[in-house]
Amino acid sequence: MSALGRRCDQTLMALHLRFKHHKSRARHSGDF
Repeated sequence: MSALGRRCDQTLMALHLRFKHHKSRARHSGDF
């Protein structure tokens, strides 16, 4: 269970970071 949870955590963190990066990038073009 801990291994699965850790993997889910990593995926969520990666998605969160990617979303954050995309948001900060899109802010210049006015998408978000």
